[in-house]
Amino acid sequence: MCDIDVVHWGLHSHGLIKVQTALERGTINFYYYTKAERLWLIQYFRNHFPEDQQQNWPLFCLKIALPLLKPKLDKPREAEPDDVLHTRRNWDRLTIIMTSITTLIGIFTAWGLQKPGYLFLPLLPLCMWGFRYTVPKEGIFVRSTSADKELIYLLWWTGAATMILFLLILLDPPREYRGFIAPTGMLIWSTPFFCFLIKSEREEKKKALVEAEQAVTEWDDEFKPD
Repeated sequence: MCDIDVVHWGLHSHGLIKVQTALERGTINFYYYTKAERLWLIQYFRNHFPEDQQQNWPLFCLKIALPLLKPKLDKPREAEPDDVLHTRRNWDRLTIIMTSITTLIGIFTAWGLQKPGYLFLPLLPLCMWGFRYTVPKEGIFVRSTSADKELIYLLWWTGAATMILFLLILLDPPREYRGFIAPTGMLIWSTPFFCFLIKSEREEKKKALVEAEQAVTEWDDEFKPD
């Protein structure tokens, strides 16, 4: 133990501790331990190693340690000013709209290219219909689409990209160019999509870091070195 130079607090699975010496590396996976044992291990490594040797402790404390110490009861999400109530009926309505749109696209594409396989296109939104059961019967509060400008932009961009791809298919380009239509369309569409995801992830991480500081304070109040 005295040879350990680095203690990295990992967030994978139930949490883990990665230790590193000058010659070796090891991992303690919390999956194999009871709740009491996990808390003992966390307290021991937290108290017996200098702060500069510990990596990722604030986020680990927020995501793993503090919830283990103070489990939170599952409570329905409270409504915020920009929230709307999302129910299974909303999901059904969305499925009907998407199925109708993909049915029309499938029919015109199958007719224009004389390829009946496009008639199966409506099966995609129908397969997604099963996700309605992930929504509680009483519904859940979610952020309003009108309040999320980035999401609105992403939806418009997706719709425009779909229509452009559809028009390219109907133009029936030469055979040697057909194989480039789908990859090119996906590349053009995915660029702003991944930019949106990266930006959202960064914002979530900033928010988590602020919450992590409070979590560290709560943990230190409960467990202080002897």
